[in-house]
Order: sequence, then structure tokens, then C-alpha cells
Amino acid sequence: VLNGIALGKDHVLLTGKLWDRMYKVQFPDWPTLFDSAVQAVPDNGIVKEEPASVGEDTTDPVEKKEVEQLEEKEQEPTDDPTQNVIVNEFTVLQQIGHDRNSFTQGLSIGDDGTIYETTGLYRSSKVRRINPGTFEVDKSIDIGDQYFGEGSTFFRDADGLGRLIEITWKEQTGFIYDSETLEKVSEFKYTTTPENGNQGWGITYDPTRKEFVVSDGSKFLYFWDRDTLEEKRKIAVIRFDGREQSDLNELEYIDGLVCCNIWHNDHIICVNPDTGKSVREYDMSSLWPVDQRGGRENVLNGIALGKDHVLLTGKLWDRMYKVQFPDWPTLFDSAVQAVPDNGIVKEEPASVGEDTTDPVEKKEVEQLEEKEQEPTDDPTQNVIVNEFTVLQQIGHDRNSFTQGLSIGDDGTIYETTGLYRSSKVRRINPGTFEVDKSIDIGDQYFGEGSTFFRDADGLGRLIEITWKEQTGFIYDSETLEKVSEFKYTTTPENGNQGWGITYDPTRKEFVVSDGSKFLYFWDRDTLEEKRKIAVIRFDGREQSDLNELEYIDGLVCCNIWHNDHIICVNPDTGKSVREYDMSSLWPVDQRGGRENVLNGIAL
Repeated sequence: VLNGIALGKDHVLLTGKLWDRMYKVQFPDWPTLFDSAVQAVPDNGIVKEEPASVGEDTTDPVEKKEVEQLEEKEQEPTDDPTQNVIVNEFTVLQQIGHDRNSFTQGLSIGDDGTIYETTGLYRSSKVRRINPGTFEVDKSIDIGDQYFGEGSTFFRDADGLGRLIEITWKEQTGFIYDSETLEKVSEFKYTTTPENGNQGWGITYDPTRKEFVVSDGSKFLYFWDRDTLEEKRKIAVIRFDGREQSDLNELEYIDGLVCCNIWHNDHIICVNPDTGKSVREYDMSSLWPVDQRGGRENVLNGIALGKDHVLLTGKLWDRMYKVQFPDWPTLFDSAVQAVPDNGIVKEEPASVGEDTTDPVEKKEVEQLEEKEQEPTDDPTQNVIVNEFTVLQQIGHDRNSFTQGLSIGDDGTIYETTGLYRSSKVRRINPGTFEVDKSIDIGDQYFGEGSTFFRDADGLGRLIEITWKEQTGFIYDSETLEKVSEFKYTTTPENGNQGWGITYDPTRKEFVVSDGSKFLYFWDRDTLEEKRKIAVIRFDGREQSDLNELEYIDGLVCCNIWHNDHIICVNPDTGKSVREYDMSSLWPVDQRGGRENVLNGIAL
């Protein structure tokens, strides 16, 4: 696999495990790429740069992660083939009957599986609790003739009690109900967009932040504190094509995203709650074609997350659907979303309602003109780039199970290799690409990532970590003699493994990967952990299997195990800023083995 990235003065050096070649490449879309090739002035005034390491190995390459982690961690499907593509594929698991008179405005599912639905229209708005086994209504209440019921969602309050919150269309009034009895617990007032009449349309609950997310038919999502119901912030929603999306309707919090129905549109868009940017978009028009529904107001308007399905329905629909989305393997990771204050597991809820009056009464009448999506100015935002320039192909030891690659400030290439009884540290001449020096690290160690750096005294050093041994080494960069040995921890749930390491000379800190979704930041001098961040791909999903690393132009560029993408992330936020598809560099079917992955980047 591709697994080596090193930054040179005028090129990026790439290689992989058991590759017989290395490549010097440039990326035409990155004009500032080599601004960081000479990266910073260390404490002694000597210019320093990212280093590399080389290793050699003849044992079976399947020995490592191939054996112990045979099941490849699915690359929380990134935007690979479908980046910014509206998906129209989904799997219908079951079609269930639904009250044809329900003008559905809110749908959610409680943590015991109970379905909740709220319906709209004046003099007909209801709150219903539905049995998930029979889909029969267990209980239904009217909310009052003066109210037009809107979105609702199940949540647990600070005491761990099951609750249902509902908002109304124009009345600026909301209600909180006991989720078991549907008795009203409290009533509250709220505001949204004044220019839109402070309406209420949809609401969902994010249990990780203990906040409600509210739509009002505008382009905005509002975020309310669970306990005070005070507005914390608002964001504008941006579609894939850069335009703002108004008419946001019923909502559901799914897998860290806010999924939105759009009024009079069969698209469901799922947005990042921090940025408002659409991360997933689904065209559901083939679920139940509009010409079969019997009326213009019979729109798709109900999303609820179950344990193994998403429940969908619409206004005045005679059916509900249980569906799955094959392109979203982490979809149900948030089905049991968080542990509330009392320790009870909670999940997104739903609501059901019933209604027989004229469906044209509502938004159809008052907001006939759909708002145009306003274009933004960045047409290439969040695009995976597959264009690069190969400057040169150089030979590489076919037996090197490359785990770390970097380049010193004098151009020397350093590579470390893995596999037990074969892990090596190598110094490579940048002119001839011949190995100047090679050492074994010890049979008991599985070598992993490494990087060149200069210490507080300005001395050239190479730091290396190991796979499962929680042991690291610092070497003299000239002699490769061991200067010190240290212990470390990373993600306990992942066995405190070590995978990749690079050095940020501006902050004097190492950046470490361990095969999880996290990057760890260690102080250069103390090797103490300063912080950690989760890495987020363009599509808003967290990326695990982070492998060999390289610090380039202020970003941390990461190989991904068993994936030919290189992603470069902001070290403050963890968000991916640049993503490259390198699969055409040396196609995987030509490499000769499953473990021959891309795994080396050096600047």
C-alpha cells in the first residue's frame, strides 16, 4: 500500500510498503506547497525540515495489521467516488401503512423504539405515540384549535426523563410533553428569523451537545440549549453547489449530521452542524413518486432514526418506509447516541399526527414562491484532486515494509520499516538513493512511523515509534545511534498503538497517529501529550486508519491504511483541507500484494 510521504525542497517523495519504486511528485493545485520545505529556524538558528526514515524487510508482509486487523476498517466512506454527488440509491426494507389523514410535521423514535409523530393544520393538530411493533396509535392528543402543530423530537431532560418537545408554525409557542403519557409538562415562547415571522418548522435533538436544532423555513438552522431553550447560535445551510438552501423542514440528527427535509422537494440533505455545509444529499423521488401521491401538499416530510433503519413518511401519505443507505455504513452508529445525565441511553425520537383538513391551507398559500438558492464563490470547494505531476521515478528496496518517510534539512532521506524481526532504520543518500546506513531496532519491536527534527540544542534527531510496544526511540540523525528511549500512550481502546509521526517545527510538537480517528500532539522536549483531535473528511465523517504522516505547509498530511487517498488536515480543527486520490500513481493491481499500500510522504 501507499505509505510514505516526505517533503523535499521542490518535490514530495512518495513510496509504499514493499514498493520497488519511489516517486518525486508535485501538485499543480498547491502553489504554496514548498513554502514550508525549509520550515523554521530552531533554537540554535539552524534551519530545520521534516526528515525521513528507511527500512528493509524480507518476512511475510501479511504478518502485521493484515493478520491482527484482518477486517479492513471501512473508510467511513469518504467522498471517494461520490464526492459532492447527490445519491439516489437506497434500500427499502419494509413498507408500512400510515394514516392517510396525518399532515406529518414531526417524526422521531424514542430510545425504547416508540415512534412519535406530530401533525399540523389548524383545528386538527395532534401529538401521537405509535407502537413500533404494530404501527398502531397507542395514544393521541389534540394540541388546541389555535395552534398549527409543527416539528417535534424525543429527548431526555437533565433528570433523564423521557420528553417530547414540539414547536408550532406561527404562534411562537412550544410545548414539552411527558413521552409516556403525552401530558403537557411545560409551555415556552421562542423566536427564530424575524423576517420570516419567527416561524417554527422542524426540530431535532443533538444529545452529544445537549441542544435542539430548529428550522423555520428560512436558510437558517437555530441551536437551542436543552435546559434553558436559549438560542446558542445559528448557521446558514449550504448545498453541494455552494448555494444557500431555504425551506428547511422536518429534521433528524443522524451520525453527527442534521438531516433536513426540504419543503416541496424530495431531497434529504445532511449538513455539518458546525459549518452548515451539506455533507450528504439524497434524491428520494423514486421512493414514492410524486405523481402517485394524490396532491401537491403530499410532500416527503418525516425522518426518524431507528436502530437499524431510517423511517420515512410524508404529509397525507398512506405509507411509511423503513430504508437503509448503502453508501453510509456508519449510519446507525448514532442510533444509540449518548448517555444522558442519568446514565440512560438516549436516541432520536419521533412524533405522529392526524389531520383531515385541506392541506393547501399552510405554507402552500402563504409562501408560494420557493426561495432561489444564492450561489457562493468557490466552485472547487471540497473536491478530491486526482491530478499531480510525476517528476521522476526512482528505485526502492522491494523488501522495505515502509512505515515512516521524511527528509532532513540537508536533503538526507530517512525511512523506517516494520514487521517483527525485520524492522530497520535507514539513512538514504538523496543523490544516489542508495542506503548509507541501516540499523535493526530489535526483534521484539515492530517499527512504525518516524520523522527528522532538531532538538532544543539544534541537534539533528530522528524519532521513531512502534506498533504495539508503546515504546519510542530517538536517534542521532548522522550516526543512527540511539540517544534515548521513551514510553507513550495513545488511544487505550486501540491498544495504545503507534502508526505515524511527523514534526511541526513552528509549534515544536510532534503529531502522532495510532490507526484511530485521532491525531495526538506531543511536546517536542517533554514528549507529553498536549491535545488530540478527531480527523474529519470533506463529507463530515470521521476518518480512522490514519497511517504515515507529513507536516506540509501548515497541514498534517496523512496516508490512510488500505486507501490511496492522502488527506491534509488543519491541526487545530482536524478538518480535511486538501484531499488527493493517488490511485493512478501506481495502480493497486500492479503492486503484487494486498499489503503493498501507499505509505510514505516526505517533503
